[in-house]
Amino acid sequence: MLTIILLLLVGFIVGVALTATIALFYCGVVHAEAVRIVDTHLSGIAMPKAGPVMTMQSVV
Repeated sequence: MLTIILLLLVGFIVGVALTATIALFYCGVVHAEAVRIVDTHLSGIAMPKAGPVMTMQSVV
C-alpha cells in the first residue's frame, strides 16, 4: 500500500514537472515568434532612435 502511494506521488511530481517544462518551452517559442513578427513589421517603419534618458541627477 505504501509503495503504491509513493509511486503515485512520484508519478504526480514527474508529471507536473514535465508539464511545466513543456509549457515554459512552448511559451518561449511563441514569444520568440511574436518578437520576430513585431521586429519584422517595425523594421519597415522609420522609428526614431531613443535619445538620452532624463534622470533626476542630470537635472540637478
